[in-house]
Amino acid sequence: MNPTAKFIVPVRRGSARPLFLVHSVAGELTWMPRLAEGLAPDQPLFGFAAPGLNSDAPFFPNLEEMAAAYLRDIRAQQAHGPYLIGGYSMGGVVAFEMARQLEAAGEETGRLVLIDAFAPHPERGSSIAAWSRNGLLMQVVANQLALQWGAAALLPAEALQSAPYSEHSVVAARHLLAHCRTQHTYDTLQPYLRRCQTLMRVHAELLSAYRPQRLARPVGAVLFRNTLGLIGQDSALKLPVLPQAQRAPPHGWEALLARHDTVDIAQEHFLMSGPAPMAEIAATLNRLLRE
Repeated sequence: MNPTAKFIVPVRRGSARPLFLVHSVAGELTWMPRLAEGLAPDQPLFGFAAPGLNSDAPFFPNLEEMAAAYLRDIRAQQAHGPYLIGGYSMGGVVAFEMARQLEAAGEETGRLVLIDAFAPHPERGSSIAAWSRNGLLMQVVANQLALQWGAAALLPAEALQSAPYSEHSVVAARHLLAHCRTQHTYDTLQPYLRRCQTLMRVHAELLSAYRPQRLARPVGAVLFRNTLGLIGQDSALKLPVLPQAQRAPPHGWEALLARHDTVDIAQEHFLMSGPAPMAEIAATLNRLLRE
C-alpha cells in the first residue's frame, strides 16, 4: 500500500473540531450526507474512500494497515488530538483500531462513535465472511439501492442463493434495471456491484483476521445500537430471517472498552444508514461533540 495515498473525503466543512467516520463493510459513503444534514452548521465531517470500490488502488492487507492509512490522512487535517473518530458497522472496528494506534502514539481520542458496530470476534467475522459469499450482503446493497430508486419489487434472497457467487452482481444488476427507474445502464451498474461484492468479501476477511487489544485508557465512547436485530423479523430489505441466536447478538464492547454510553435506535442493523436513524444519531452527536 502506498503510504502517501490519500483516502480522506470531505463531506462537509466547518469551523468546529472535525469528525472523522469510516465506511461500512461495503465501503460506501452514501449515509454520511444524511448524517451531515442533521449535524450543527459548524460541524465538519470527513469520510474515507475505500480502495477498490471507485478506484484501482490495491486492497489493504489487514485492518491495522487500513486504520494506519486513514490515520495519516486524519493527522494531515488535524496534527494533534483530542480526535473525534468513529464509523458505521465495520467502520466502528476500524475506528477502534485508530484509537488504539493513537493511544500508542501518546495522542487522545476525545470521542469514539460506534454506529451499530459489533466488537470484533472470530465467530462474528466468520459469519460476515459467509454472508459476503452466499449473497446476503449483495442483497443488502441491491435492496438499499432498490428502496432509494423506488423499486416496484425488491430482490428476493432465493434469486441469489440459487446463483453462483460469480453471477451475484449480474442477477442484482438485472433485477434493479428491470424494477427501478434509474439512469444507470447495465454496463455501469453491474461492474460497480461486482467491485462492491469483491470489496465486501475482502473487508469481511480483514474483520475475521483482526485480533484487537483492549484500550489502556478510557475514551468517550458512544454506541448507537439497533433494537430490531441484525435483520428484523419483518425486514424492510426482505432479507432472510436469521435464527434467533444470531438475530440479535451482543455488541460486545465491554471486553475492549473500560466504559461506553449506549443510545438505542429503533431500526435493524442494515437500515441504520437511513434518513430517520441518521437524523436521530446526528441530534445526539450535536450534544455529545460539544461536551
